[in-house]
Amino acid sequence: MEILKDFPQIPENRIPICHIGQEVLEDSKLSQWFPDNPILFFSRFQEFLQYQREHTFTFPILDLPFQEIPLNVLKEFHFPLFCIHAQPWSPDFPQIYNRFWYYFWDSKNPDYERLKEALKDSFKITRFNLSVLRAGQLAQKILEHTYDIFFLVSFPDEDSKPVQGQVNILSSKKKDLGGYSLHEFEKDPKLWFSLIHEEDKERIQAGAVQLLENPDRVITREYRMKRKDGKGYIWLEDKLIFCEDHILGITRDITQKKKLEKSLKKRDEFLQRLVEALPQGVLLLDEEGKRIYYNEKGLHYLEKLVGKLAPNQSLFKICGQPLDEICCLYQEGEPLVVEKEDQVFQISGICVSASPGQACSLPLGNCRFLLMIEDITLQVRKEEAIQIKEHLAALGQMSAGIAHDMGNIFQGILGYTELVYGHPQLPPDARENLDLVLRQIQRASRFIDQVLDFSRKSPSEWGPLCLVSLLKEVVKLFRQTLSNKIRLSFHTKLKEAWILGSPFQMEQVFANLLVNSRDAIQSEGEIRIFLDSIHVNENSPHPQLKPGEWIRVTVQDTGEGIPKEIQDKIFHPFFTTKGHKGTGLGLSQVYGIVENHGGVIHLESQTGKGTTFILYFSATAPRAITDMTSVSVEEESQSGLPPGSSLLLVEDQKEARETLRNMLEYLGYQVIEVSHGKEALEILAKKGNQFQAVITDISMPEMDGLGLARSILEKGMDLPVYVITGYPLSQSREELLKKGIRNWVYKPVSMEGLKKLLVN
Repeated sequence: MEILKDFPQIPENRIPICHIGQEVLEDSKLSQWFPDNPILFFSRFQEFLQYQREHTFTFPILDLPFQEIPLNVLKEFHFPLFCIHAQPWSPDFPQIYNRFWYYFWDSKNPDYERLKEALKDSFKITRFNLSVLRAGQLAQKILEHTYDIFFLVSFPDEDSKPVQGQVNILSSKKKDLGGYSLHEFEKDPKLWFSLIHEEDKERIQAGAVQLLENPDRVITREYRMKRKDGKGYIWLEDKLIFCEDHILGITRDITQKKKLEKSLKKRDEFLQRLVEALPQGVLLLDEEGKRIYYNEKGLHYLEKLVGKLAPNQSLFKICGQPLDEICCLYQEGEPLVVEKEDQVFQISGICVSASPGQACSLPLGNCRFLLMIEDITLQVRKEEAIQIKEHLAALGQMSAGIAHDMGNIFQGILGYTELVYGHPQLPPDARENLDLVLRQIQRASRFIDQVLDFSRKSPSEWGPLCLVSLLKEVVKLFRQTLSNKIRLSFHTKLKEAWILGSPFQMEQVFANLLVNSRDAIQSEGEIRIFLDSIHVNENSPHPQLKPGEWIRVTVQDTGEGIPKEIQDKIFHPFFTTKGHKGTGLGLSQVYGIVENHGGVIHLESQTGKGTTFILYFSATAPRAITDMTSVSVEEESQSGLPPGSSLLLVEDQKEARETLRNMLEYLGYQVIEVSHGKEALEILAKKGNQFQAVITDISMPEMDGLGLARSILEKGMDLPVYVITGYPLSQSREELLKKGIRNWVYKPVSMEGLKKLLVN
């Protein structure tokens, strides 16, 4: 047979058996085959064995290391034994494997089979022992490098309590526990249990008893142990198993973990409170639409939208909208908005999932959808109120333009009618006809006043006004106009309720509301008026009311009610449901006056159940009202303009200018007329001393009436300015007086009106 180069011939019937031992057995035959250098020999000999394994031997070479072969086997068979020195078996175990022994046996020897049988059990035992040895040494290395404490509790006698056994610390990199050395615990078996917090001892003892009663269990327990320096306690975690009449345990110091858990718990509690305090409802749903987590508002809002839910009920849609689509809408910037029972909800959704290892306070788990439901009713109502206000403001501006043009038209008609009416030679029948014309003009004037009330933005003649007294008087007068089938009542606990306002306009407000209530009751019904005061803060459900004290007036009837589809139109001028019986200006006048007084009006109505108007006015103390409405005594006490005074008339409308000039001249005044403010200033600059007053319109080209009054005041001209206008004034009485405007009147103005304007 061919042998590896440089290796001596070994007969084919020689069987090598590998063994590692602790003793050196001398044999001179080894040196004749291999070099003396042990390292070189080892390397070459391994090559030799590999070759022999692959080509020659029938009995396997045992590469497993052995502690020893029983001496009786060696003595009985006396096979040749060769020993070599070699490198350690493993760098991790240099103290164990330091020699190789190889036995060569003649396979034809009749004792060969007996040798194999004799060594068979030895090989098995040695293989097992080596595995245990390796595992033990690996465990020892783990023990020496871990901060966990491995201990063994043994019981000297059967009467030993589970917490009073002998504690043996196996090993640990940790040298102390709460300031106590590990040796101290081994020395005193009772020390460990004595240091446990009193509140934890009973639970700890019960856990050990359970382990002894059921050895297959693994007991995990957490408890506090007193520090050696007396400064509080440390937290420990034990895991115990029962092993061959012993308790084997692993103890870990979890003090930092407990501190972290406490910190995380505080954070979680804070976040939970934060989520509960959110104005939005929050819900977490899984893939099946089942609720994983929700705050109180979330469940409340959800059940308002979809009805009562069972605890584990799946939710795939909200108001007909699938959850996936709700999430898509939110990503596109258009969250779902749903109106339910006079409440408006906005639903936002996102698809979520917790990443592996992600720390999260909320129980995401298998969460799929995060929904946020917000009650935006207040916000929507505010926006609607702003839109209505802007819309009505536009209508008011348009109405003011109409009133202005109508005022100019009727100014000419009224002025010339009164001039003709005052002619001494006017026939009686003509005078009678003119009376009819004047009455119609008065109706038209009241109509224009109603339009102006809707568009007027500031008080004309305001003063201290007690709504308790005013409403009692209004109810007393209006009750006389009602049939016996309609009951009118007034309810209040207030003795006084003061606001700043116009008594005449407030009477118009409540008269119009009562007329509407009366007309809404077909046969029999009731009208009730309530008066009370409320305090409004920043969290008030009344979006249009500023924080403070308010007077609330409620006018409630049991009439037909107002259909929902026209409720947003009832305050529009010229909108009426009474056909030819109504002008459509009653409620628009109410709205204009209330807003002009800084108030708010709110409508609640259901068809067939009646209508409620709620009015809010800012409450003011009577003394404050007196202070606000006080006007300079000097200005109020100034005498008017006697006939014969020279007046500068400023009016851009030719017909109205000529009419007013003729009326003023009829009253005995000397009049020079111009068409706008700049022209008036030019004349005043030349002939200012000739005039005792200026009468001007407000809306004019080049320079309006207010600009003219301001210029006269700035130039130091001692000229009172009177205003005759068809537009509602946008300034308060005090502001107008400060700008030099002595008095004002709205078109069309009669002769008597001109006298009051100039003389009184």
